Formats: sequence, C-alpha cells, structure tokens
Amino acid sequence: MLAILFRVVNDCPVIVAANREELFDRPATPPEPWPAEPRFVAGRDLRAGGTWLGVNEHGVLVAVTNRPKALPTPASQSRGLICRDLLACPTAEAACNRAASELGTHVYAGCNVLAVDAEHACVIHAGDSLRSLTLPPGMHVLTAHDVDEPDDARTAYAIRWLQSQSASGVDAWLTLLPQLCRLHGATDRPPICLHAHDRGTVSSSIIALPTSHGVAQWLHAQGPPCTSSFADYSELLAGLIRSRA
Repeated sequence: MLAILFRVVNDCPVIVAANREELFDRPATPPEPWPAEPRFVAGRDLRAGGTWLGVNEHGVLVAVTNRPKALPTPASQSRGLICRDLLACPTAEAACNRAASELGTHVYAGCNVLAVDAEHACVIHAGDSLRSLTLPPGMHVLTAHDVDEPDDARTAYAIRWLQSQSASGVDAWLTLLPQLCRLHGATDRPPICLHAHDRGTVSSSIIALPTSHGVAQWLHAQGPPCTSSFADYSELLAGLIRSRA
C-alpha cells in the first residue's frame, strides 16, 4: 500500500508512506545503495533481484504494487525488475513513459507502478488492460486496485485518515504516517498492516523528498511496522545527493 502526498506540503513536494506486503519467507534487505548509474537507494528482493521501492539521484521515486489479472501471464518476470529498471530514468515523466512501453509487452505479472518527482506524478495500471494516469497535486492512495479507488475499503479509509490530519509540515507528517502504517483492523476500519499465516506486511518506509534546500528523509521499519521500530536511513539519501555535487 502506498500513501502519496504530492505537492501538499510546502517545500516538500513528495512524501510517500509504503507498506510492503509479501510472503514471510521471501527475504529482502533494508534500503541500501545499488551499484548502478544513475545511483539509487532501494531495498533488494533477494529472491528475484528487483525492488519494490526506490529513489534515484535525480529525486525520482518509483514503487510497484501487485495487481490481479483475470488471466495470469505465463512465466512472467518479477515485477520488482521493472521497478529497478525505472530507477534509471532521469524524471518521473520519463519513468512513466518507459513503464507504459515495457508493461505493454505483457511479460510482467499484473501490477501498478508509481513514478513521482517534484514536478510530475503518475500511476500505470497494468492489469487486464494498460492505463496511464497523471496524478494532480493532493493526497492519493494506491493498493492492488486503481489509485484512489473508492470501492476498496483500505484505500477509502486511508484517504479519509490522511484528510483528517491537521499536519502542515514535513516533520509532522513523518510523525503521523507511521501511525497509519501500523493500524490493524477494527469495527470502524479495515486493516492497513496485514497479517496472515504465510504473508502480510513485512516492512514499511516513510520517504520525504524536499526541494533542493531541504533534507531528504527515509524512515524504515524492517519488519511489520506494528512491532518493528522505524530506523532513520536518511543518510543514504544525503549521500546520494552529495554524489551529485
């Protein structure tokens, strides 16, 4: 699940909260620098070699969520590989165009792709059909369905939760968003942090990408956010920015 604040907060055009939902026995690393050009920081799926969420040195954030297909693609490639490849793009718009082209080949399982930077935000829906949507400034939520899908209970609740907060600055949002990521289900809400016998929410990240004079931040829980503490990985982004100086 991805919660996206695009050009909502002054001087911080991109804030994203991401819960990764996966099989418990699928190993992955916390955010780390990758030996790539351009450079980027992302977690690494140790089974297939891709990633689900990353930020490159140009300030482009790319993320992928699963999406069901009526007819699964035979022998499909890992969706994390397209997320990894899109982090080579210099802008979110370029990543969106490349995603539409590559997902149109139908070699990947169903997915949604988010690409966002300070100027542009878009989502590619690659289920039984392929659609590209430009996101307007505002609060958005993406799960395994359409972005901001009102009939998806988790999406609808998360949007209401975001809209009900009175935070105005980036520091306030970095304090609030882990609370959203930790929420379990109750009589008045669906679960945000998921738990099943073999799968569920396995990690969580909060990323803030400010304007050029701000400090990029990445908080990460390597485990279910309801029981795992968020550690500060911001130095990885500071190193990424310094590498461009």
